[in-house]
Amino acid sequence: MRQDVRTGERSSRGQLPARDKGQQGQSLVELSLVIPVLLMVTIGTVDFGRIMYAYVTVVNAANTAAQYAATSTIASADTAGINAVALNDAAALIPQPAVIISSPTDDGQGDGFKQITVSVLYTFTLIFPAPLGLSPEIPISHTTTMRVVPKS
Repeated sequence: MRQDVRTGERSSRGQLPARDKGQQGQSLVELSLVIPVLLMVTIGTVDFGRIMYAYVTVVNAANTAAQYAATSTIASADTAGINAVALNDAAALIPQPAVIISSPTDDGQGDGFKQITVSVLYTFTLIFPAPLGLSPEIPISHTTTMRVVPKS
């Protein structure tokens, strides 16, 4: 014989007594109320992680391309090489980001050094933007400016 801990009732067939009819669907109702909230929180967390990954990738791509361009005056004029370095660093992003490279300009210090600016632009698409009221596309960009080493 089994005994119900809450009520002290015993069942002769070894089973606990059935619940009240009013409580039979309570768990199902609670589950149906909680699942959409948990799903939204999960999707929001995944999207936040994806946004942070895309942002870090864009920043790294701009920094790496600017570092390559700053190694020499020859490298700073190699726009195809700078673009390739940035896109190689951002290879995980689909679609590929846009890379904007400025031509080397005087750094304004009066010491003859030049500087180069590399910008990487990416449009991130959310998985599920509707419940948050967000635009489904979020622009992510980063610009890096570095002094060019004056060797050829």
